[in-house]
Amino acid sequence: MGEDLTQDSAEIRASKGTSEDVKVNVYGLLTIASALGQLPSSYLPPLPMQSPLTGSTPTAVIQHAILLLLKMAMDMSVGEDLHETVEASLSTLLQSLDDAAHTSLISLLTQILREKHLQVTMLSRLPIQPIRVAQFRQNLAKSFLAIPLSPPSALVECLRTQSPFTLVNRDISNEDVRQLRYAMQIYEVAFGWYPAEQNGLTKDVIREFKGMNKMILDERASSITRTETKDVIQRVWMTMEHSLTTTHETTHAIEQFWG
Repeated sequence: MGEDLTQDSAEIRASKGTSEDVKVNVYGLLTIASALGQLPSSYLPPLPMQSPLTGSTPTAVIQHAILLLLKMAMDMSVGEDLHETVEASLSTLLQSLDDAAHTSLISLLTQILREKHLQVTMLSRLPIQPIRVAQFRQNLAKSFLAIPLSPPSALVECLRTQSPFTLVNRDISNEDVRQLRYAMQIYEVAFGWYPAEQNGLTKDVIREFKGMNKMILDERASSITRTETKDVIQRVWMTMEHSLTTTHETTHAIEQFWG
């Protein structure tokens, strides 16, 4: 039997150059072809799970095709004109997988993608619709920050107990503040959106962010790293505050309509 090409768990690392240096598997064309049902039987793993995409394509192959597309999207040498095509392909492939396959893929991506700036890049390349695909993206962000999927209060607990959020102080180093900026960008995706009943949760998170922002000193914008991080923190909590106002206004309008 030929080599199983779907097992690719090598860690993704950034190079010191201008590119992320993410290399697509040399067997990429074979894998993409397999997603169309053309994979030779010698490459199939024993007793593969079936995917609803074609009815004959193994789930492991679909997952590998997704991984290849993600690596391609993260490569800085790939032009922006291709990102839309890659995003559309990712949306179709992710929708074809069931919840168990999503969980497996999230576990793999968390294992091979450990640097936070690369995690931010991957999240920016994932499609945000339809809802099921957006949920996958949100759950992946939670996994990157080791936040349990439930209960919602875990989102607040993370800010109080996990690095780099707990590293915030007046003398925070440039490296720590840089990691905090990346973590904030990931957290924004992880938090997502919660209904009006969870306004208390949103207010708790906003309170934590305001406290962090106050603790980071940046007199007269003397440190570009601190300035950028404070800007991200402010943007996130201001977006959350706006969502609270919008939710309140929408609820009030509905109540007036139904009078």
